[in-house]
Amino acid sequence: MKQQEHDRSAVELNIKELEHRLKEQEHERSVAELKIKELELKLKEQEHQRSVAELKAREIGHELLETQRTKAMLQIKVAFFLKTARLYNPVVHLFEHGESNAKLNLSIFS
Repeated sequence: MKQQEHDRSAVELNIKELEHRLKEQEHERSVAELKIKELELKLKEQEHQRSVAELKAREIGHELLETQRTKAMLQIKVAFFLKTARLYNPVVHLFEHGESNAKLNLSIFS
């Protein structure tokens, strides 16, 4: 009878140890699941930030292209203006070489 009680106590102790290990494993699993969710949220945030940065880069690229087009159009207009002005006023070519030269050369005409 004593042997049965001893065996029963040993089995009960073994069961309690197994239950304790099971609770520890469940707790570790819960902690791991929370960590995974946290990492997933960080990843989504990083993806969102990358997406926003890509959109901003595209906007800047479009603005740069627009600026380059505007610059090219203005250069064409200036070239046309200078060509037209040279036809009507031979002194205009002085301004193409800088304001100081133009003043110097214009002083000759005074």
